[in-house]
Amino acid sequence: MQKIKTFLLTFIKSISQPAYYQDIFKANFSFSIKYLLVFNLILASILAVRVLVPVYNFDVNEAVDLVSQIYPQDLEISGVDGEITINQPLPYQVPIPSQVWEELGDNEIDQEIPFNIVTFTSDDEFKGIGKFDQYQSIAVVTESSLYFIEDIDSGEIRAYPISEFEEDFVIDAQMVEQGKQAFLDFPFIKNKAYIYWIAGLVLILLYPMMLILRFWTLLIYSGFVWIATTIFMKKKKLEYTKILQIGIHSLTLVILADWILDITGIFDLSGVWYFAVYFGWTMLVLKQVKTKKSDIKTLKSKAKKL
Repeated sequence: MQKIKTFLLTFIKSISQPAYYQDIFKANFSFSIKYLLVFNLILASILAVRVLVPVYNFDVNEAVDLVSQIYPQDLEISGVDGEITINQPLPYQVPIPSQVWEELGDNEIDQEIPFNIVTFTSDDEFKGIGKFDQYQSIAVVTESSLYFIEDIDSGEIRAYPISEFEEDFVIDAQMVEQGKQAFLDFPFIKNKAYIYWIAGLVLILLYPMMLILRFWTLLIYSGFVWIATTIFMKKKKLEYTKILQIGIHSLTLVILADWILDITGIFDLSGVWYFAVYFGWTMLVLKQVKTKKSDIKTLKSKAKKL
């Protein structure tokens, strides 16, 4: 409980009391490192929660139902002895559901997006990879091969021989329905355990990335501040490590301001502006720091009188 109280007091004073930086200046560097670790852990946790909310609101049942409805009720696909056959006359197309286009909206439909999920045709009728786009499909299946778009942007088409399938198979609407139900009944999905797994994964990946990025930013920013103090605050004779330590705390206000402005949409505090706010605030708090022993004794004597 005491550690939480210490962190909260440090956080509040770091963003509101320039005079508090005198205490930071006298503290061990390890104190500021611990603050940096905890502060960034909290920030990473908040971001993980922001990811968690839309994932939690995502309706898995509805999404799986939509995917299962794509499969035509009267279609049966058989793979026997390295050849694909279907129980429908060729060519046969499975279109992208109208719900998908409704979600995209007419203004957002990209003309390069195929209109069909798959087209079944024969080897004799297939026009070749060079005319694949004429099928307006994500994939084209013949008796002997599966052709599919690997990259929509580049238009690269890959071919996969059906003979690579080691076992014979049959796919129909009943099998798809059974697969859907088995997926929804799986405890990991049914109990929404995937939500916490995703949040944990985001936190595990995000925390070290944020920590490394922030520390490297502080190393660079502190270099500029050190140069400025050697010009404008010569008498203080501030060491780079102390400026870095002060910077760990002064960055708190900049991060908080950046988040508030970003959420409210008032201003984009990035790039030069981000550095400018950090530089100005850090120089202000450094001005409050007393480095000489005589100055520190004066502060202590004034405090006793109060």
